[in-house]
Amino acid sequence: MEYSSYYTMSAEEVAKDYFKKLKVIRIIFYACLFGLYILIFIAIFRFKFLLLIALLLLVVISDLVFVYVKWFNFYRLNYILFTDCDPVKYIKVFDILEQADKHKKAVSTINLNKAYGYNLLKDYPALKNCLEKVSFKRSILSREILIVNLWGNYARNTNNMQMYKACIEKVSRFQNAKNRKAYKNSIAYLLNIWSMLDALEKEDRKTAKQLYHHIIKSENNNMKRVQDKYYLYKIEKLYQNEQEAKEALEYVIQYGNTMKIKEEAEAYMKEYNP
Repeated sequence: MEYSSYYTMSAEEVAKDYFKKLKVIRIIFYACLFGLYILIFIAIFRFKFLLLIALLLLVVISDLVFVYVKWFNFYRLNYILFTDCDPVKYIKVFDILEQADKHKKAVSTINLNKAYGYNLLKDYPALKNCLEKVSFKRSILSREILIVNLWGNYARNTNNMQMYKACIEKVSRFQNAKNRKAYKNSIAYLLNIWSMLDALEKEDRKTAKQLYHHIIKSENNNMKRVQDKYYLYKIEKLYQNEQEAKEALEYVIQYGNTMKIKEEAEAYMKEYNP
C-alpha cells in the first residue's frame, strides 16, 4: 500500500505545510493580479480595447485558477484519511485549522471534516457534536450525501432507528432525483453499505455477500479497501471460512492505522492467535 506525503508528518507539521502552501498560493495570485492591473491601466491609457478585454479575461481566469489551487491544497488533507487511514491525525489537523479560523468562516466545513474522522473512530458523541455545528447556506448534493451518511451512521450505531429510517428515506429521495451518474453511484453505494450491515446483523450471509460484491466495485482508496476487508471478515465468519476471515483481519490490522476497526480486528485476531 502506498501512503501520502503526510504519512510521516505530525499533525502540526501537516498544518504548517498547509498554511505555508496557502501563503505561497496567495502571494503568487496577488502578484499576478497586480501585474495584470498595471497592464489594464496601460491598455486603457493607450486605448487598446482588444488588449483590455484579453487582460480582463485573464483576471477572471486567474481568479478561477486561484480558487481551484486553494481548494486542492485543502482537499489534499483528505489523503490523511483516504490514503493513510489516520483519523486521529486528521482530526488533530482540523483542530489546528479550527483554532486558526479566527473569524469562524469555516465552522461548517471544519466540523464536517472532523465528523468524518470521528465516524472512523466510532466516537459517536463527538460525531454528533460536530454534525450539529454543520450548517451550509448552499446545498451541494455530494456534500448532502456525506452529511446524511454520517447522520445515518450515528443513528444506526446509537440505536436511533427512527432517525436511521429517515436517513434512508432521504438518501432514497436523492436516488430518484435527476442527478449526474457519479452522484447516483455514490447514493447506490451508501444504500448498499447500510443494507449489507443490516444483513450482517440478521446473519443473512447470502444477502450480505451479494451486496459486498457490489460495494467492492467502488473501492477507490485505501480507506475503503480496509473497511471492505473488515466487512469481508464478518461475511466469511458467517460462512465459517476461517482462513479467509483471518486473512481479511490481517489486512485490516496491517493497513488500518488509527481506524477503530483496526483495534477491533486485533481483538478478533485473538481467536486465531490466543
